[in-house]
Amino acid sequence: MLQIRPVKLNDEELKTITELSIELGYQADVSSTLSRLQQILSHDEHLVLVAEYDAEVVGWIHACYCMRVESDAFVEICGLVVSSKSRGLGIAKQLIEVCKSWASKFKVSKLRVRSNVQRIEAHAFYPKLGFKASKDSRVYDLPI
Repeated sequence: MLQIRPVKLNDEELKTITELSIELGYQADVSSTLSRLQQILSHDEHLVLVAEYDAEVVGWIHACYCMRVESDAFVEICGLVVSSKSRGLGIAKQLIEVCKSWASKFKVSKLRVRSNVQRIEAHAFYPKLGFKASKDSRVYDLPI
């Protein structure tokens, strides 16, 4: 049975969230994950949920409310991952649906997600849920 709920900061859940972040392709450790989550969860305009399937955390989603000078506000999915062993069960779709409900409190007209060009599966997945590609871009980081 699938349950979607707010993240808890217990050791077991932090370990699993970290492992899922690594599966997504990011370098992570439990200490850094805890620190980031504590910061994120201190802001009401952020949402972090986990998906439990048969009492095991198998995915997470992070979304945030975004405002821009040049365009209307929107909610962005900042991160979404479902374990490779649990894909195809509709878990990501359910996480997105709960996120959409949360986004309604901000009265936005758009839910946005960015996807690395290397994530071929994601580029097939999101359009099936009604997402439409709006632009391609590059990300530039400046170390400080």
